[in-house]
Amino acid sequence: MTSSQAAPRVLLFGNLKGGVGKTTHCVHVAAALGRAGRRCLVWDLDANQGATQHLGIDGDLWQGTTEVLTGEAQPLDVVITSDEDGCELPENVHLIPASRRLERVTLEAGRPVPALPVAALGDRYDTVLLDTAPNLTAPTTAGYRAADAVILTTFPDPLALRALAKALDTLEISSRVGTLPGRLLGVLLGNVPGSRRKGPTGLEGDLLRYLESRLGGRKGEGLLFSTIVSRSIAVPRAQMAGRTLFQTDPKHRVTRQYRQLAAEIEQRLEAS
Repeated sequence: MTSSQAAPRVLLFGNLKGGVGKTTHCVHVAAALGRAGRRCLVWDLDANQGATQHLGIDGDLWQGTTEVLTGEAQPLDVVITSDEDGCELPENVHLIPASRRLERVTLEAGRPVPALPVAALGDRYDTVLLDTAPNLTAPTTAGYRAADAVILTTFPDPLALRALAKALDTLEISSRVGTLPGRLLGVLLGNVPGSRRKGPTGLEGDLLRYLESRLGGRKGEGLLFSTIVSRSIAVPRAQMAGRTLFQTDPKHRVTRQYRQLAAEIEQRLEAS
């Protein structure tokens, strides 16, 4: 992917369950792509403000997604960059923040939710990365309608895998009837103990092997990304600091994994 493309590619991180790494992966993939020279925009579509807070921003102090979806502002009018006082975003990464005000943007009965107005960004970005709520709120539905590709995230946990199965079914049905046009780019497994696939044992090992067999095996075929993201205390430490690992610990093994993941994502996007 090059910076000369006419419009950004829109990549959505989703699942119908909270706490499965959507925000962490979205922000860190953006940081990895930014470090590789891509112009990235993280667009937070969740009233819980996960991506916004992860990047050290208090969304309630800024205009953002709410104002765009209600027609009070254009997307480029609410973009936050590191040029703003007190903002230190990853290299080449900008943000459209979410706030609690986003809770008032609701679905209107009988009226379809329009797609997120990504076209209004012009050619300013190479990639727009959407962080979504764990349910189909109006902002999240608008994100799915705008997405070129969807990445579903999961953990080696029984409830997370059940939610993944539900999300896969929802995407399949929605794609078939044309309500959510974004296609599934792959399933991303995170929060895995150990740095290699052979590391997990017991229940987590069983769940990991089940997921690999269900989604494509160990060589990256099928839906499962070949890159997995390890569990590490360094991640919540970075979150508490309002930073990414690319800022707090650029040589960490999980940072390297996100570099590998970003490259794999770009390969899949180019192949499509």
